[in-house]
Amino acid sequence: MVTLVLCAHLGLWGAIATVLFLGAPPRPMSTVGAILGLAVPALAITAALEGKAGVRDLLGRSLRWRVSWPWYLFAVLTVPLGSLLLAPLFAGPAVLEVLEENWPLIFTVFLPQVLINLVTVQIFEELGWTGFAQHRVQRVHGALKTSLLLGVVFATVHFPMYLIGMPLTPQSVLAVVALQVIVIPLALSIRVLLTWTYNRTGFSVLLAAILHASFNAASDADFLPELVPGPVAMMLPLAVVVVLAVTVMVHSKGRLGNHPERQPAQSPSGPD
Repeated sequence: MVTLVLCAHLGLWGAIATVLFLGAPPRPMSTVGAILGLAVPALAITAALEGKAGVRDLLGRSLRWRVSWPWYLFAVLTVPLGSLLLAPLFAGPAVLEVLEENWPLIFTVFLPQVLINLVTVQIFEELGWTGFAQHRVQRVHGALKTSLLLGVVFATVHFPMYLIGMPLTPQSVLAVVALQVIVIPLALSIRVLLTWTYNRTGFSVLLAAILHASFNAASDADFLPELVPGPVAMMLPLAVVVVLAVTVMVHSKGRLGNHPERQPAQSPSGPD
């Protein structure tokens, strides 16, 4: 796992450096970083350790789509719908009128963005984080401990991304460092929720990647801020993820659906 962590930092930080210093477009470079920093190293290390059989297994789990359909609804809709349900509590009842007028954005903005996120970044990211690192390490150290460890690494890998669009000054770097007070707990929560989804869907990296893509799409400036006025819009997905992560940790007693003696359940019968 140490090798993957080093490759992830080199690959993703290198890709973002081209955005910060050379003006490269963020989306393509994020794709390059996810492929070279996570997917390729994960496959290469697996090939070295387990041969072709290990690579086939990793790719099979990464593209495992035969999962009970409610899991697809959970992965795609939980974060945005949870955010919209919380919106009136934080933004007042007037937000309901805005939601009624702009609900088509779910189909015109949110769902297309989920698909773009999935195929350009998240499937490659989760092949490395979940399909390789989480899958291997949780066998020894357990699902929760592994998720928390990966959550810290996950946060540090994304550090340069928060500098995009900002002037590169000591003040901006310090501001991003201070932002880690929010980013690290969020990263821990996301990893916990992705791990639970992965384990409960029979080790489907695809479903974990869809959930990750959905969170990113819900957090996009073109979606929730158009439905929920004010700065609270960007905080709603974070709140949903934190609440869900705490819920699955408590109800699963930290196992996060990881039972070495058996395969996880194939239908969402609740936290296990």
